[in-house]
Amino acid sequence: MALGGSIVIHAVHNVSTSLASDLCWPVLISLINDWGGVLIILVIVFLSWDRERSWIVQELDDEIRAGTISRAEYEIVASYWRRIATQ
Repeated sequence: MALGGSIVIHAVHNVSTSLASDLCWPVLISLINDWGGVLIILVIVFLSWDRERSWIVQELDDEIRAGTISRAEYEIVASYWRRIATQ
């Protein structure tokens, strides 16, 4: 499904850039198409970050109960910005 969608989006981009030599409006379709791809990638990145954070929280819950790490260490590891500030 993703491959088919990628092929269609690429075809729309190619057709719109080919038509842009004769007409002006296909350039807008090409730009929307390109920036739409960037937006999709950003959404995937943010969803992946959220999923990774939930995995870290889930896995470290057992470590806190076992006493392997402290609650303060957990708070640092569970937050990207706290990890950056600590470094």
